Amino acid sequence: MPLNAAASDPVGTALHANKTGHAYVFAADGKVTDLGPVPFGEDQKGSVTLPKTLAAGQVKIAVVFDDTPLTWDTAKTPAGR
Repeated sequence: MPLNAAASDPVGTALHANKTGHAYVFAADGKVTDLGPVPFGEDQKGSVTLPKTLAAGQVKIAVVFDDTPLTWDTAKTPAGR
């Protein structure tokens, strides 16, 4: 699953370029899965592989970096993965 953690400070400096965050997925049933470290490139994009045991439906993805609050997004996992 592609991740985009693009954020900048007031002068336009990319906050997550070439940094590693730590990702978690929160399933609709409340189960939290640690996805581990995720490297983000110059474009502040990275990717994770969701576990096959994750049920289909809406999930929340959170990425935390050492110096910033959690970055959140939501996605839907397909049935029959």
